[in-house]
Amino acid sequence: MSVLFDIGHPADFHMFNAVKNELSRRGVESHIMLRDKEVSYQLAEKMGVPFIRGTSQRAGLLVGIEFFEWMQKTFKEIKKNNIKLVVSSGNPQSSIASWLRGVPHIVFNDTETVKVGRFIYCFFSDKIYSSETILKNYGKKHVFYKGLHELAYLDPRRFTPNPEVLEKLGVGKDEKYAIVRFVSWGATHDAGCNRMNKKEQEQLVGILKSSGYRVFISSESPDVSESFKCDAFKVQPHLFHDSLAFASLVVGDGASTASEAALLGVPCIYISDFADKLGYIKMLKERGLLEAEKDFTSGIEVMKKLINESQDLREIRKKALDTLFKESVDVASYMADRCEEFLRKGEDK
Repeated sequence: MSVLFDIGHPADFHMFNAVKNELSRRGVESHIMLRDKEVSYQLAEKMGVPFIRGTSQRAGLLVGIEFFEWMQKTFKEIKKNNIKLVVSSGNPQSSIASWLRGVPHIVFNDTETVKVGRFIYCFFSDKIYSSETILKNYGKKHVFYKGLHELAYLDPRRFTPNPEVLEKLGVGKDEKYAIVRFVSWGATHDAGCNRMNKKEQEQLVGILKSSGYRVFISSESPDVSESFKCDAFKVQPHLFHDSLAFASLVVGDGASTASEAALLGVPCIYISDFADKLGYIKMLKERGLLEAEKDFTSGIEVMKKLINESQDLREIRKKALDTLFKESVDVASYMADRCEEFLRKGEDK
């Protein structure tokens, strides 16, 4: 009897790998099936985590083809590895495959903006668990908990940043650096959203450089300015959170990176159409742990303010962070508990 974690995005890899490790300590076997998206395979290989190769990310009309390939792959792996529980962050493909196999599927989801996929996985899944910050209620199957996905792997009890990463980045101990994150905006729920164009991206980076920051750009999109190539983030992906922890400032349109920076106490600004549509972003902003703006112009003004204040913000935010940590459950343990509950139900049948 074992658990299958079906992972479609690199950010979810960190979360579910922490849950997998927790289950392993309890003697529960589990497997990770990983979609080939961005640096997902490289990340797992560098961290020494065994994984099953899933489908490769597709775009445009090929998304439909990948959907059925993904569902078929999950269907086969359930039988091959004697899977008794499938877990995802809201993958409709694995929810359907699990239902067809008669195996429970549970979801740990924190993203309200995926409408079509949510309709499917809510119908076929047994339970959906979300942080109480989420702005939607998915009905009788929906269960809320205190905490955020990122705390599964960035909780201070589980993560200590390694200062040796500074040498790998090539920055001095007291040198200011900023990490800028640009996402691809290629997901189906990104359609119709405003995003930073190349001119705006160049303006943002230019302001940081003129303010004395060394700039590292992490981008999942090939459609970025050619002038950024020399600033590309070249450190191995498994060291990203260490790099994030020692940054002086984090800016961009990646919600996961923004929330990770906030939980590490790093001054950050999230500039995106989704600034007021994601519950966890709204909560972190209300607690003073990050800034979030929908509009580029207002976002730049807030960024300038952060530049002037960033040296003092870490101490100011430490108290708010300590309060958040105390109020949250141990997320990785909570998720492992829910997995064990479903495994026990299966044994009792």
